[in-house]
Amino acid sequence: DIFNMRGCILPLALIATSVDAFAPALMGGLAVRALPLPAARVSRMGLRMQEDAEKKPSGENAELSAISAVLDKAAEAKEAKQAPAGRPAASQKEEAPAKPNNFASMALKVGALRQTSPLILSQMAGNKGFDPLGFAKTPDLLLQYREAELKHARLAMLASVGWVMSELYHTPLAQLLGQDIVLQEDAAGYLTKAPSVLNGGMLSVPVFFWVVTFLFSGVFESWRMLSNSEKPNSFTPGALGFDPLGFYDQEGVKGRFVLETKEVNNGRLAMIAIAVFAGTEYMSNTAIVEQTPWLFTEGPLSNVGNLGGLLEQYSGLLSCKSGLVYCSDGQDAMGAIMSNDASNAEYINEVMTE
Repeated sequence: DIFNMRGCILPLALIATSVDAFAPALMGGLAVRALPLPAARVSRMGLRMQEDAEKKPSGENAELSAISAVLDKAAEAKEAKQAPAGRPAASQKEEAPAKPNNFASMALKVGALRQTSPLILSQMAGNKGFDPLGFAKTPDLLLQYREAELKHARLAMLASVGWVMSELYHTPLAQLLGQDIVLQEDAAGYLTKAPSVLNGGMLSVPVFFWVVTFLFSGVFESWRMLSNSEKPNSFTPGALGFDPLGFYDQEGVKGRFVLETKEVNNGRLAMIAIAVFAGTEYMSNTAIVEQTPWLFTEGPLSNVGNLGGLLEQYSGLLSCKSGLVYCSDGQDAMGAIMSNDASNAEYINEVMTE
């Protein structure tokens, strides 16, 4: 038995301190190549030697106990080496507890959120802890509701812009293209209101538009549902891969969180806005652009697409009083610029020659 050889005990202990290069003593004068032993096997050897030590005389017990301690330290060094960098081997499996969301914690204190809601520990963008009816009971339901919220938010952002643009520009575009005007009558009998469920006029929209819309939506929703069903607990809500300008891809973790928060906030505002559009037009029987002329018909948006009008209104460079445009009686600046009468040409020549 090699452990009974006093001359080999000390070399064995010294060699065992390096677990990766552990080797038995020389046998028969031939050197045996060092082979790495697993940490668990080294530890078992230490235990076996400790058990054997109990059966040895007291003189050998101390020496064998020292070897067992060296082998145990070598096993611990092996485990520490195999553990990931920056994390102790003892705490390798320990995970940091999730930090509660601040808004959710406040909602929980005032009774606006249930104690079992996954929103409490969720750090997703736009989490304000608002779920008083407790729809999101589990984390997977929370992801599905966020997916639905983003869909409605994006549609609402498009609809809020399209609603206003249709009331501002549908009539001139339809007249230019020789098409029928599908706007609805207001209280004064003018075709100014956008067609909607409350305003009416949905049947006046071409059938081709509805067919294309339903087909595209059905195919897209089916594809999205199938892709989400493959990982119902880990998919990213609203991640459709649409980022043609690379705004999202070029950001880091913090920047992406900011963009996601902005999208959710603007989408929620748009959902409120489109509901206000529909409700106020139905109650007042007046187009939303006529109810807020300071924003749409008389404000900055009244000259959208009209660069000359913007310069005339806000800079004064192209006004009749600027000295750069000759306006006859009853003629505005843009009308004078667009006209090619002789008086305007003579006036411009006079200004240029002075």
